[in-house]
Amino acid sequence: QQWTKKNKEAILCQRTISNSITFTPVWIEATTENKMQLWLPKKEWSHLKYSTQYFKTVTVVAHRSTKSNPNANKGFFIVAAIENISEKNAQETSKVPKTYLWNVKMSESLLLITIRLIRASFWSGIHFGTFKWQKLPKNIPKNYKKRLLFPRWTSSKKITPKEEKILTRSQFLYIAVVTKYGYLHVTPVHFVHLKNRVYLATSLQSAKMKGFKFSNIAAGYTYPTTKQRSEYHNALTIQGHAFSYGWSFWTALAYGLLFFPYLLYITFRMWRKYPVTIKNFPTKQTPYSWNFIPLVGRTFIEIVWDEDEKEHV
Repeated sequence: QQWTKKNKEAILCQRTISNSITFTPVWIEATTENKMQLWLPKKEWSHLKYSTQYFKTVTVVAHRSTKSNPNANKGFFIVAAIENISEKNAQETSKVPKTYLWNVKMSESLLLITIRLIRASFWSGIHFGTFKWQKLPKNIPKNYKKRLLFPRWTSSKKITPKEEKILTRSQFLYIAVVTKYGYLHVTPVHFVHLKNRVYLATSLQSAKMKGFKFSNIAAGYTYPTTKQRSEYHNALTIQGHAFSYGWSFWTALAYGLLFFPYLLYITFRMWRKYPVTIKNFPTKQTPYSWNFIPLVGRTFIEIVWDEDEKEHV
């Protein structure tokens, strides 16, 4: 409730029948201890129907950060069930800055959905916590894709100059993976890109990696930010095939030796894009699994952006 009083923007993440993941900017309001209201565009109606009846959960994530101080990063992600969906006209949604969030006309109607919180994970700098209200629904469809054993070097997706500019300007990527329980785990990460491939580094013990161990269903969502303003109208959703350069110490060592020159180049690009963050990272206060130690602490995840996957902005 304290967060939503000062920060009204968040991202709603949903799974689709075609094994893709959608990301939608929403306007959030906390109503009670375990309920929240979300305002979002009417075009999301079809996705909400599947989230309510088939996948049974949605994920809401919010994040605030600074480039100079990693300890100032704050955010949360919530797994919730949809309780109610209603359509509101322009007069009833006058307090929601629609042109700022979604670049739609003020006369258009919005959807107001009420969600019941199931669990929440939150972070403030290097401190993490989790709170649970109830058990997850049973029998959430997983629909796993088969995990790849080698990287995919070919893809039909061609990056346009506009997409290249957005990827270069964006500082964070919301990465979403399907967990072994079926719900989406979504967190913001640092990333670099190389043509139609996006790379991020994650701990071998992280929830993201646990998801990759079961499935390569993954998607990324990114947008530029200027002067504390999020440019959602320039957002990109990256759907494709994910590949992990190791899911344990020994597999990370094997992939590290096999693709050493390539991974060294990706590491150089990561250091070049985030020099201040890596320099100021509180290494002594965090366990080895969180530190920037190749093979021991972190490994790379590669997402190949496919043309045939539906994009959702």
